[in-house]
Amino acid sequence: MNKQNTTTNNKTFAIHIGPRVRKSPYFDSTVKYGVKSFTIYNHMYMPTGYSDPVKEYTALTEGVTIWDVACERQIEIVGPDAQRFMQLLTPRNSICGLFRKYLMATSRPPSLMA
Repeated sequence: MNKQNTTTNNKTFAIHIGPRVRKSPYFDSTVKYGVKSFTIYNHMYMPTGYSDPVKEYTALTEGVTIWDVACERQIEIVGPDAQRFMQLLTPRNSICGLFRKYLMATSRPPSLMA
């Protein structure tokens, strides 16, 4: 069992990496590339930081970042009211039937995935 430390309000807490919470397929790579903190999301360890938060924000807004979002789950919403229903779920306005950044066509024939 591995032990990771996190810091909150100048206090350090340990998170024990064990079998009750799943690891993403990229967990070992996140450790290899220097992950500094995790959160538990959807019963899975999700990396939340690698370095200084300001440097990470700058990389996100001005460069390129890669995120391990394996903890996200995909659902398919189908039917005659699917678009109207999805509009109720998000604060974003739909554009040509697609919700910017939230949906993508992933199959043939295309279906919308959240």
